[in-house]
Amino acid sequence: MAFAATLFAEALIGQVPPPAGAAAAPAAQCNGDTASNVGGQGISCTVTIDNFATGTGTATAPSMVTMVRCVGAAGPIGAGAGTCTTAPSTWAEPVAQVAQCNGSGNGGGGVVTCRVVVNNHFSGAQVGVPTPATVYQCIGSEITGSGAPGSCSPANTPGISSVGAATVGQCNGSGNGGRASRSFAR
Repeated sequence: MAFAATLFAEALIGQVPPPAGAAAAPAAQCNGDTASNVGGQGISCTVTIDNFATGTGTATAPSMVTMVRCVGAAGPIGAGAGTCTTAPSTWAEPVAQVAQCNGSGNGGGGVVTCRVVVNNHFSGAQVGVPTPATVYQCIGSEITGSGAPGSCSPANTPGISSVGAATVGQCNGSGNGGRASRSFAR
């Protein structure tokens, strides 16, 4: 069976700095998903974040977070189908971290698709240069094999060594159940 792990970190415009003293939990989904760790199953997860903040990172409106989780047989998931649930929510502060699809999609012949979209909407002039988003992904995940491109991009941010230290930490310890892997982040 072929295995495809497609990993996306899209439109990372820049991290909104959290307010001083804030230690908000990350937007998290599809981590340790036991149903996707069974042979022939797939999981597709998308987190879309719209942060609204001043140029200094202070919230001007609640952040909107929409999480979509689709599960089912690998074939339909790989084709963009499956049984999907959507969970919209609001957060009082800008969302500055995402952890998703870690420890999931490890069943033989499975499919893992993860996407993060962050849109930061600033009111007024930004004070200083926004902090670039950092990435920690695909560590301990099969991204090589027959037919695989053997890469996961964008490259992990130098000096970032854990999911908790990254803006986006995804697909670590995931997608280890097949003969062939593909892994993309754009």
